Amino acid sequence: VLAINNKYAEKENNDSSEGGLRIPIGKCEGVTFYFTFGHDTENYSALVGGQSGKGKTVLLNNIIAKGIEAYDKDELMYAIIDCSGVGYQYFKGSERLSYFESSSDQKVCFKKIQELDEELKRREELFKKARVDNIDKYNEKIEEKLPRLVIVIDEFHVLFTENVETIYDDDGNYVSSVDIPEVVEEILITRIVRIGRKFGVHLILSTQSLDGGIRYNVLNNISLRIALGMTKEQSLSFFESKNTAAENLDRGVAIYNTKNGDPNYNRRVQ
Repeated sequence: VLAINNKYAEKENNDSSEGGLRIPIGKCEGVTFYFTFGHDTENYSALVGGQSGKGKTVLLNNIIAKGIEAYDKDELMYAIIDCSGVGYQYFKGSERLSYFESSSDQKVCFKKIQELDEELKRREELFKKARVDNIDKYNEKIEEKLPRLVIVIDEFHVLFTENVETIYDDDGNYVSSVDIPEVVEEILITRIVRIGRKFGVHLILSTQSLDGGIRYNVLNNISLRIALGMTKEQSLSFFESKNTAAENLDRGVAIYNTKNGDPNYNRRVQ
């Protein structure tokens, strides 16, 4: 599943990221099915959920590996933040990763979130200087292309655990306090999800912690949801639309829904 076909990845006629991304992730009704950002859809971020052992990590690994196969590094790069602290070592050190962190320490992962916000600010400045308002226009105008950046955050619920970081100066004097979940929500939702699309920055949030529900502002702003096997109650919460399609799915089967869980938009993907 994780094998990257390097020969294919080096081909000169790899896909263009103009207009968005299309990454093959499985089969639907016998036809290749594509995980899609942009390309005449309103989806530029995604939410992935599923119980342990149902194939969530395999799916995320495929989104990364198959994206690397399909797009050159000047078209697509990745950032991985693994809040479980045990996964994605296969990709560590890859030239296709702009950022990597694997730690169960909330504060460690929080620092990487702040770095990603700085990347978004850097792109904002580049666009201002180029006098363009989206990544496709930027890449048409500027010779050195700017790749799309897909941020994958696994077990993202760790970032929303209540915690306050206290900041001191070099002399040990109190400077300020930072509410970590509040700042994380501001960066991920208000900035990356809502405005990142035009700068070519996309977000995939993933979790197996479903019983406590997912933060309302996350659900309210991410309409593309991919559910692997979970309970009936979890499916109802994850999709929000009286949608129980993810109940007791077999391992490796997912419901791909582009409209906030509306059952009319369910696609069953192997």
